[in-house]
Amino acid sequence: MSFKGGARGDEERGRGGGVSVVPLVNVIPMETIEKYHYFFPRLLFFGLGWGDLVCALRSMKTSAQHDWDDWHHQFTKLARSYEAAGVEAEARGKRATARAWLTKASVCYHFAEFAYFDNPAEKIRTQGEVARVFELARPHLTWSVEAMRIPHGAQELPAYLHRAGDGRRPCVILVSGPGFAKEVEMHTFAQAFVERGVSALVFDGPGQGVLAGTVPMALDFERVVGDVLGALHRHEAIDRDRIGIFGVTYGGYMAARAAAFHPREIKACVCVSGTHDVDNFPSMHVNVRKDFMYVFGMSNEDEMCRVAQSRMNLRDVPGITAPLLAVHGKEDRIFPYDSCLRLMSWAKGEKELIGYDGEGQAAINCFTDALPRLSDWMAEKLA
Repeated sequence: MSFKGGARGDEERGRGGGVSVVPLVNVIPMETIEKYHYFFPRLLFFGLGWGDLVCALRSMKTSAQHDWDDWHHQFTKLARSYEAAGVEAEARGKRATARAWLTKASVCYHFAEFAYFDNPAEKIRTQGEVARVFELARPHLTWSVEAMRIPHGAQELPAYLHRAGDGRRPCVILVSGPGFAKEVEMHTFAQAFVERGVSALVFDGPGQGVLAGTVPMALDFERVVGDVLGALHRHEAIDRDRIGIFGVTYGGYMAARAAAFHPREIKACVCVSGTHDVDNFPSMHVNVRKDFMYVFGMSNEDEMCRVAQSRMNLRDVPGITAPLLAVHGKEDRIFPYDSCLRLMSWAKGEKELIGYDGEGQAAINCFTDALPRLSDWMAEKLA
């Protein structure tokens, strides 16, 4: 975790009396930046610093293709360093430091595995590390985060209720897309809602978080949300008449779908890079296709394509009547802007679209603008 060997460029005297600068050791090689730069905004927005990227990526092996084995190794190594430091800080009674380093460790474990499909068993093990270390950090968080288990058929879904304060509060259900973690990206989203007086429920449904790779994602995800709603209705800290839903990427599609099937219970919906359909599955990036196959438990890409194009759409779903806010990058190559426009045409109630020129998936470079806007919007709808 520490920088060594003149990270800032040690100076030494040259023979002629001038000052020469020792070359920087702690830098990310340009070929590594060129290969992985697409992911940097996401990593930086959701909990890592530039120094973390340098520590993890400065020793990456050089290769013509992405080396996700080495990526996983480097970020796991950084995660273990932060975890050990956090545990030591906790033992010394340094709660703020323990919180900072343990949450950072959880983030590092997540980004070690989020795009790692070459070793499914190791990916699943690392997903578990994300949750395990977050549990170490949870007692030190600055707001109340209550662990829950939500009954869903024969299963129990792990969840956290981020509480915005005392008394009955409005609540937003957060639905993650493939490759997201309730302890990382969804934790950041939850914080934005809590700061505005709205509690937030994050959870791992089938195919999400710690259940990804072991329990296939549900095509009829509205049934999962139905059980989540039931748990919130039974909770003494939730105003059951003021519940909204939020989803990101494919989670945006699932959130809109759930809101359409639960029109009386869900009062507002936000979709970030959501979609009306997944008809473009064959043209998606190979890692995105792998992610869908992983969370749906399919080993045959042709079968995944058939399911994506025939069943993962809103064509036969009644249009959502709750207020809808969509946030979308106009250059999104995973769920193109046209698919968002189809989502907006499908919606039957009040609707608003924030489109960002030049932005790709999730409009991540504009999140400092989008996140306050969408969380304010949700707080107003649930007021």
